[in-house]
Amino acid sequence: MSKVYWVTGISGVGKTTFANILKKQLDKKKISSILIDGDELREILKKQNNYSKENRVEVAMIYSKLAKLISDQGITVIVSTISLIKEIHLWNRKNLKNYIEILIKRDLSEIIKNDERNIYKESEVVGMSIDAEYPEKANFVLENIKIDEIEKYIRKHIL
Repeated sequence: MSKVYWVTGISGVGKTTFANILKKQLDKKKISSILIDGDELREILKKQNNYSKENRVEVAMIYSKLAKLISDQGITVIVSTISLIKEIHLWNRKNLKNYIEILIKRDLSEIIKNDERNIYKESEVVGMSIDAEYPEKANFVLENIKIDEIEKYIRKHIL
């Protein structure tokens, strides 16, 4: 039975790292899965320069509908995306079978300190200049998890 793992949080929190480790764990269990990374898909869609609420909802809805299309065919989907938008969380819960929402949180000061991509020097950043609408009912909330703890956490709590 396929699932949709929706890995969300602000920029630089470790979503992609978490999603990659989850993908490797699914591969080890021989579970057919695909990883959709929001940064990569945004680049493909050429939507990276517009961070208006309307554009962010549009792009997030594409992620959701793509996840639905793939999971309805029996493939587990991992979506790694900011998409901190209430209407997207609600749509996903209503429309995606076996939907598992994973919210990753980290102290903003730590994120900014380790901001190798200089994301937080930009003017449009979710969680700072753009309001973040955190999920109200995430299945899992990971706060300040260390990279070397992720694999164990996934094995113990998620898979």
